[in-house]
Amino acid sequence: MSAESREFEIHLIGGDDDERARISCRSHGDICRVSLVCRDQAITAERPNFFDAFCDVRQVLERVQLIPFCYGASLNVYLFNKFDTSRGMVAHRLTKGVKPSQKDLVQVFDEGPDVIPCPVSLQKEFFNDWLISVGAK
Repeated sequence: MSAESREFEIHLIGGDDDERARISCRSHGDICRVSLVCRDQAITAERPNFFDAFCDVRQVLERVQLIPFCYGASLNVYLFNKFDTSRGMVAHRLTKGVKPSQKDLVQVFDEGPDVIPCPVSLQKEFFNDWLISVGAK
């Protein structure tokens, strides 16, 4: 299988003003790898999709009180369909009590005025509460 690679630059919350990180996403076969470089250190995680790999990277960043400012780290964004064709590069912006539609899709590594940066645990909690609110759990 062929490999695919993409690069991004994102802001980090909790560090110096205008602190940024470089993210490299690479897939090969069934593996998606996310590598984040900031402060001259690299954090890498591999999972079946980019969203989950990014969550693993974020948990390491949280240890030094850094949170990425992008949709993939936003409270109300989650990978609703684990079998999507984007392999986790696109996720849904969720509203409690409402099932998402195409208009709710966002690019995981993009930023926007509606991003609500948060730790992975709060994002998962919001998702679980959302599942209950739409009767999916």
